Amino acid sequence: MDHLAHDKKLMYLPEFEHAACGMGFIAQVDGHASHEIVEKALTMLQRMNHRGGTGAEPDTGDGAGILMAMPDAFFRDEMHRYELTLPAQGDYAVAQLFLPHDAEEKAAMLKAVVSQIDEAGFPVLWTRNVPFVYENCGPAAQQAMPGFVQVVVQRPTDTQAGQDFEDHLYALRRQLEKTFDRQAMYICSFSSRTIVYKGMLHAYQVSLFYPDLHNPQMKSAICLIHSRFSTNTFPSWDRAQPFRFLAHNGEINTLKGAENWMTSHGIEIYDETDSDSAKLENCMEYLYRHGRSIPQALMMMVPEAWGEGTEMSDEQRAFDEYNATFMAPWDGPAALCFTDGIQVGAFLDRNGLRPSRYTLMKNNQLVVASESGVVDVDPGDIVEKGILAPAEMLLVDTSTGRISKTRDLKRACAEAHPYQQWLNANRLTLGELPDAKSDESMPIDSLKKLWLRNGYTHEVIQTALSPMAQNGGEPVIAMGFDSPLAVLSKKSQSLFTYFKQSFAQVTNPPIDPLREKVVIGTFGFLGRDGDCTRDTAENCHKLKIDSPILSDQEYAKILNLDLPMLQVAKLSLAYDLTD
Repeated sequence: MDHLAHDKKLMYLPEFEHAACGMGFIAQVDGHASHEIVEKALTMLQRMNHRGGTGAEPDTGDGAGILMAMPDAFFRDEMHRYELTLPAQGDYAVAQLFLPHDAEEKAAMLKAVVSQIDEAGFPVLWTRNVPFVYENCGPAAQQAMPGFVQVVVQRPTDTQAGQDFEDHLYALRRQLEKTFDRQAMYICSFSSRTIVYKGMLHAYQVSLFYPDLHNPQMKSAICLIHSRFSTNTFPSWDRAQPFRFLAHNGEINTLKGAENWMTSHGIEIYDETDSDSAKLENCMEYLYRHGRSIPQALMMMVPEAWGEGTEMSDEQRAFDEYNATFMAPWDGPAALCFTDGIQVGAFLDRNGLRPSRYTLMKNNQLVVASESGVVDVDPGDIVEKGILAPAEMLLVDTSTGRISKTRDLKRACAEAHPYQQWLNANRLTLGELPDAKSDESMPIDSLKKLWLRNGYTHEVIQTALSPMAQNGGEPVIAMGFDSPLAVLSKKSQSLFTYFKQSFAQVTNPPIDPLREKVVIGTFGFLGRDGDCTRDTAENCHKLKIDSPILSDQEYAKILNLDLPMLQVAKLSLAYDLTD
């Protein structure tokens, strides 16, 4: 059904798809890799099977998978069986590919992919057909099933191990994605640090479908899992999570604004038909590849509530306001788990409407999941347990064996630069602008002309606008609206009548007035956006407005602005009907 996404004549639009899922991770805090971690992760996944969705076929799931730190022992053992030598860990990478299921088509596509990898300067050491059990998924999943191939590549001699190698692999991945059609070649992961096993499966089917996962040499210190429940969505193998870094439970209700922000900043959207979760990772990866850490990138994209009345340090409030001057928020509900193969963490957005519970055990294992009980733990073995509150984050660094919590993580980001000084020196408010002359009186003929141009009707003026202007009260209008939709009406309509609320009604709890007061604001920033990949004082050279609804005096102040970084132009929206 993916072809529907490209047929604009139909009423189906993929951007209205939303999901609510189960997710979590288990990590050995000291970084010691073991098969026990993998088996426990698979148990976690199976125990959240009820959070996954299914259609008319009970054996076909909406999607499930596992993302883990590179199982070096497994690939070393597999290559040894073929008398091949694997370089040291970090000096090789594995591409996990979905290719055509047909044997001949798969071989041809693999040959083309390997050729392009070689041409890019990455020696291909080995290709491997990933074992799978065809019967352990439903008919629809079988019909859409791709071929599964792993390609092992060596680090080029002119590339340093670590982040430099990862960045070059990212560039190669994007080159491959642009060369080959997504339906014929999808890259689940291509990294020296992580690998993904996923599919159009139920949570309990993942371990049954991929025999690799039960190999005793499949050892890892980090395993991140996800079980997908999609509403009004056509599941597919590539839409399954986890993605390359993230697993997401919830939906991004500010997706359209965030997409527009990405486009205006020249940030490439990998695939317009991707889910909101995939686009969230898309933007996060852009920031990550340009030097941001994953925790900082997520703090920038998914901000906490920092308005008046919230308890936080002045440095943290300045950090959040600074980012708000040039970043579009990715507001949920959203609970996130993330990893780069070394660090692993969990993060909850400021709405706090998706559960994320954690348990730290005496054996130095940390479990985070959408619910408790996904791993059997003796109460006496629990060191600490809890639940993430809105905008809280938990981070494990397996290279140092350290667990960091929200306060330390946010303090490190907030104190990295003098954000408050930058705001004081560069951010303007309407109250700081010089007074400007405004003519609040208008001849009735001119006023009627404006009403006519903007599509105001007699009913709107008499029953809505006049009571609001005279009494400052809410307009009271009888329920029921039988006029044609603005887009279908043959008469001129007000611009505002074309706007309708867009949100995931199926899965979103209602926003209560207490949370709304803290989380939702009407302020905005006007001005040219700076470089989101690096922090500079120029980024916050903006004009802050408390509301998009301006008085005549405020409007006149803005029209009179004449600053190097804040230039104003006045455009007419009127047009000649005879043209």
